[in-house]
Amino acid sequence: MLARWHHLGAMTLYAALFAGCQVNDLVDEGWPCATNRPCETGWSCQSGLCVKGDSATCTPTCDENVDECGGDDGCGGICPCDGNETPNQAAMSIFIPAPGDEPVGLAFDGIWLWCGDIGDHLVYKLEPADGKILDSAELPDEGELVDLAYAYGEILALMDNRRLFRLSVFAPAVEVATLDSAEGISFDGQTYLLSKESSVLKRRKLSNFATFMASSITSNCDFLAANGSLVYRHCGVTGSPGNYVHVVELHDAVNASSASLEGSIEFTLDSGLATGIEVASFDGKLTMWVVGRGYGQQSRHVTAFLLH
Repeated sequence: MLARWHHLGAMTLYAALFAGCQVNDLVDEGWPCATNRPCETGWSCQSGLCVKGDSATCTPTCDENVDECGGDDGCGGICPCDGNETPNQAAMSIFIPAPGDEPVGLAFDGIWLWCGDIGDHLVYKLEPADGKILDSAELPDEGELVDLAYAYGEILALMDNRRLFRLSVFAPAVEVATLDSAEGISFDGQTYLLSKESSVLKRRKLSNFATFMASSITSNCDFLAANGSLVYRHCGVTGSPGNYVHVVELHDAVNASSASLEGSIEFTLDSGLATGIEVASFDGKLTMWVVGRGYGQQSRHVTAFLLH
């Protein structure tokens, strides 16, 4: 089942300068700037910050190593992801049963798939090949699950009361932050937790979940998944039982003013309601998992799509 691709084609930067800049006459309290946030007279906008004079420059520390992708560039921005191709097709590969009747949220830890269930009030660790349940962690008592993310050995759960929790299979959930109007979370695979909050996409530090960088992004989409510099969001469904067509939008999260829409993927899924997505490399192939509920044969299943 192949998908059609639509190409379109553009983050207010809140950051401090990091080590590695080569700057002349830089003022420490330089304000973030962008096209629609010009600097005052006598200042110029360099790498997203106002600096004194027209000749001040900052040299990013990024190199051609792909490991730099999405990391700090040393000049108040983040490193681009060269060679990151935008997928334009999705081919269904396999679907497995969800662990419960009310699945919500997906996260991949590099080996296992994690799927929440608001009926059981648990997040399950699954075998991606067959859906076998390997372990589980309890969700917090407060709120209802919205989305999941996995980062450096920890499962993070976003609840509908905007509270973010760290989950454990051995102990109760621990609250770590409150996010403004959050609608989805995902780890960028390198450094930051991405959070979709109203019309803003934020990069948050994993140490204290403070915002490092923020960019404008279109709203009216659910959940969040990230791979390289691309962010994936589920943005709608049309059709009827047996022929539901879902749309996932792809945004470039490395721009200095806004997360630009790079395209979208349409795919057929015999489930009327998507309740979570995840994108990662699995068995050497870029894979998108979608979990759904509602009507259809694939309701209450996790479906894997190969992205091309």
